[in-house]
Amino acid sequence: VGWCLTAMPSPNWLPDSKSWGLEKAEKIEQGVEDVESPIEGVVVDWAGDAKPVAEGIKMESRQVRRCGSRRCCFALSCCGFSMVAIITCCALFWPRDPQWKLVNLEILSEDAMMFFVMSMAGGMSSFNENSSFPDLLFHAEADISNPNLLGGTADSGHFQVFFQGQEIGTATSEPCSVKPQSSGIVAANSTVRLHYHTFQALTTHVLMNELQLTVQVQGGAWVQGPMGIRIKVGLECQLHCAVDKLFDYEARHEVVQSKECKYRYF
Repeated sequence: VGWCLTAMPSPNWLPDSKSWGLEKAEKIEQGVEDVESPIEGVVVDWAGDAKPVAEGIKMESRQVRRCGSRRCCFALSCCGFSMVAIITCCALFWPRDPQWKLVNLEILSEDAMMFFVMSMAGGMSSFNENSSFPDLLFHAEADISNPNLLGGTADSGHFQVFFQGQEIGTATSEPCSVKPQSSGIVAANSTVRLHYHTFQALTTHVLMNELQLTVQVQGGAWVQGPMGIRIKVGLECQLHCAVDKLFDYEARHEVVQSKECKYRYF
């Protein structure tokens, strides 16, 4: 054992394995079969199938890499095509907000309208908290345009009308169908119900703002598109109205002077 330890070369004597390996590889490629061993006294036979085996390993590794590269390219191509298809479909078929304009307005309760006109003129002195007010009934028709590439059929919609955060009425729209990139008429019936405090607040606001009134409308309806697709369309509108137009039969459809609407799709 002592002799073996004495005969072993010191670590400082050993050549650099990396540089020696490179020299050995170059000699094998040049056809030199007799390559000396890095350790003195140890004979290594480098002849045989070292070169073919090495080349076989390299070729096999290249084949594996090529195969893996093809699969990777195919997978990336599929992912890229899918993303492009999804983005294109979203851009083409994502719902666009419709536009609407009031084209007809009828007051179905003329007596109730006259009651409110006389009440505004006479003031609130003749009313108290126990007073009752008749319902105001309206029938409205709006021209709605559909900018989307798909048409749809809307079910009956339900809406609420608010004034300064207080509900003053409800509205129900009738079912209607609109073709792609076209327009159609949707009709709705509305009922306005006032009590003492809301009537007082509304009258004061209208008289102080030159017969101008702002109300909020919220609601929605289910819409069925092609292939049975159904989505809920929600609506939030702020309507700026000219109350004096209600007294002109020919100009009642102009009562809505301007509007700001937001739509939700879910």
